[in-house]
Amino acid sequence: MKKIYLTLAACVCATGLAQAQNTVQVGVRAGANWANNDATRKQYYTREESAPHPQLGFMGGIFATYQLTSWLSVQPELLYSRQGTAFSGFYGGGGGGSSIFYALDKHRIKLDYLELPVLVQAGGKRLFGELGMQAGFLVGTRDEVTTYRGSSPYSYTEYSPESFERWQCNAVAGLGVKLPHSLALTVRYSYGLRHVLKQLTEEQYNSYIPARRYTDKEMGHNQVIQASVSYILPFGNE
Repeated sequence: MKKIYLTLAACVCATGLAQAQNTVQVGVRAGANWANNDATRKQYYTREESAPHPQLGFMGGIFATYQLTSWLSVQPELLYSRQGTAFSGFYGGGGGGSSIFYALDKHRIKLDYLELPVLVQAGGKRLFGELGMQAGFLVGTRDEVTTYRGSSPYSYTEYSPESFERWQCNAVAGLGVKLPHSLALTVRYSYGLRHVLKQLTEEQYNSYIPARRYTDKEMGHNQVIQASVSYILPFGNE
């Protein structure tokens, strides 16, 4: 994983060295994420979770485009990106002299990342494609929970960054169209190469229910479809 991050850094440095000889354009980007993960449902004891559902989130940031040839460019970016997922957990309990109960928890997990994509873009005057890698650092987590038990649902929020992997690495591919007035519309898909959840520690393994470690499929990977509009600022090397 360190080799991947070093490769991303090397790409940024290499494009920086070429700046003096090539056209450089600086811009801003903003849009929306349709984010989810591919974790399988978890089922243990008296609890069963639904498959995850996608969530909408905001993304935005800055970029610099280094034009290498008339049809080829390299574009590093620095972005804020809200990702996450939603799922429900149904569970019941009882026995041993206690009454049976049932409850439903609805979770909305929000994950905030700072991301550094480095993309190679190829195309003509209007249409272009892009392909590259993206490093991400988790800066915030929220788990918004609504519990339905009996006739009085209640809500609360949990903050548990220690449950998630801090660093992410994504493969990214996209298509875009250049518009008049220095605007462009881009649609991208990114897939996380690292798990979203951390594996249980020895202490958690011995104290949590279920008393078993997650499988690879249960820890999941981020999946994001992103649509954004970019604007090239009226300065830079021409």
